[in-house]
Amino acid sequence: MATRIRLGLLLFSLLFGALTVATDPVDLEKLEYQNARDIAFRVLHLYPKEKYTYVGIGRSMTPLVAILKEINPDNISVLPLSNMYHRPGTHEDYDSPLSKEVETRLFDHFERFLPSQKKTQGKAVLFLDFVIGGGSAVATEEYLTKFAKEKRPDIKVKMLIFSPYINPEKISKAEKDYDVISTRDYEVLSQRWMFSWFDKRAEFGNFSYPFEGSETLKVNESQERQQFLEHYRTYMRADVELRAFLFNCSNFFKRLRG
Repeated sequence: MATRIRLGLLLFSLLFGALTVATDPVDLEKLEYQNARDIAFRVLHLYPKEKYTYVGIGRSMTPLVAILKEINPDNISVLPLSNMYHRPGTHEDYDSPLSKEVETRLFDHFERFLPSQKKTQGKAVLFLDFVIGGGSAVATEEYLTKFAKEKRPDIKVKMLIFSPYINPEKISKAEKDYDVISTRDYEVLSQRWMFSWFDKRAEFGNFSYPFEGSETLKVNESQERQQFLEHYRTYMRADVELRAFLFNCSNFFKRLRG
């Protein structure tokens, strides 16, 4: 498997190099935006906002969150969480389970960043994450499920995974029934997800074990973040397809209310 992943990374690297040579950086950024927009449309089609509230896990979901916030700002949240490989119970290839003290800090963090009971009323919570092997998604989902059972029974956890692999190894091995959207048709965004492009552009920075200082996490105000937001807003203002999508949604809801 390790050899397969290295080979995949090499192929992605070669593809990214070809794109970089053939296209200037501005065009690449626009292609990234269009990839993210198309995935956002797909998410909203498959998981309508009347039935789901959305949570982007970690920094990789930054572009999707930016677009979903434009479409429906009250129905999308961000859960800062990185490098999560601690899994409840004893499992090969995972770090040891969290101690009770650290688990309490993690659960406090969940409570701080997950949508309120008012927002989850009558809806499932769709957690969005990009993975390669999928180990972090498995560990995260199991602690989210444990948290929901013990602290927030209103939260119905559903995982939607984005991956260049149709069947990520560790998700399959853990026999998890997550929904998976292949990123193979979204080449630029997939490439940037693979190489952590959004780390400096994310709303919040890295938050990982031992899960300390969640209450002091501040919104990222870096130059990279501001430029990212400015460029996405520019693309969204000029995006005819996005405006058509929003117009159709508006008409749909007017018909429902009428």
